[in-house]
Amino acid sequence: MAGDAVPIVATLLDRNGAIPGAEFFGVPGVIPVIIQKPGGADILFLWDDGQNNDGGANDGVYGNLYTKTTFGGTYNVRMVAFLEDPMAPGQFLTREWNGSLWVNGPSIDDLDKDGMPDPWERRCKLDTSRDDRAEDPDHDGLANIDEFDLGTLPCRADTDRGGERDGSEVNGGRNPLYPPDDLVRPLGHINIAALNQLVRVQWTHPISYTNMIGYFSIDPEVLGDPEPMGDTGIFTYTNVINDQTVYVTLAGENGTAGGDYSETEAVTPKADPDAPSGAMLINNGESLTGSKSVTLFISSSDTPLEGAAQSANAHMGGPLALQFNEVSGNIEMRISNSPSFAGAVWETLAPEKPWTLASGPSGVYTVFIQFRDGALNQSFVVNDTIEYLTSLQVYLPMLAK
Repeated sequence: MAGDAVPIVATLLDRNGAIPGAEFFGVPGVIPVIIQKPGGADILFLWDDGQNNDGGANDGVYGNLYTKTTFGGTYNVRMVAFLEDPMAPGQFLTREWNGSLWVNGPSIDDLDKDGMPDPWERRCKLDTSRDDRAEDPDHDGLANIDEFDLGTLPCRADTDRGGERDGSEVNGGRNPLYPPDDLVRPLGHINIAALNQLVRVQWTHPISYTNMIGYFSIDPEVLGDPEPMGDTGIFTYTNVINDQTVYVTLAGENGTAGGDYSETEAVTPKADPDAPSGAMLINNGESLTGSKSVTLFISSSDTPLEGAAQSANAHMGGPLALQFNEVSGNIEMRISNSPSFAGAVWETLAPEKPWTLASGPSGVYTVFIQFRDGALNQSFVVNDTIEYLTSLQVYLPMLAK
């Protein structure tokens, strides 16, 4: 059907099996394909990188999806592989294959008559009951009908996953189906922290980035207005209201080229967004017990930790929390012999608590504890273990005279 993505796969073989190493103008692991169709021709690149329906990386199997099936009729496929001759280093061999495929025309199965076949629309959850050809749900700068004509995806801003948005590539005269020509590289690590009346954003990126754009919205269905964040790798956004969730999306820029969007992350600024820290020891850290009745020694604090966070507060703390956040206090705890905390209830924090280990024979037993503060922030679960022996014997040395 017109609009369907057609997988095309090639394998280079010799008597020993598949051959990796084909290259095209110095780019390794690629085979160029020329596809002649009604009204023109396209170039598709088959990759051996393990990410394009080609099996594992560098396994001699090359693949990709052909998405420009916009016309009905015959599509003639010609692929030519270039690889170094293993018997004559420095000299290249060529291998060619020709074939064809048939595509049913786009007028078939297009109930809303918007020029985009229903199967193609359903692939990206577009609306097949109305004309939505002019919409741009992935915010890449291309209307749905343009995505159909170009063979790009209307539900993915960067179809070739090279790092640059499809519309940016098209406007710059680049190929949105060819990753190596993307001028913006993919985003690196992103850290978004909700603090008291602000959101702090940190990121890593290639040195080619000239700016980072942040999109902040209180509606998960709306991208939000672009907010230039510079190229320092850190930005503080203060146009927030405590206890109101903010949806944050990032996109890098390289000059006029716009990068792909990050996954949207939801964060909620609060006066006290930090969970309490805490720890617990069974029988004050003893390794053995001869009784199921033990004593739990417990400590906890709601003051954010300086420096690297640790223990039950591993996801919070640090100098920013000390600088901006309030402290709720009023810490509670819940304790259980099971990590599910089934039947456990919250109770006031106490430095010591009598406890009974789970029923069972001799062996290692675990007790789990979790803390929460007056703002209902819950810590990570921490635990301690102790070995229970039904008959605990102590051997003393004896001297005979």
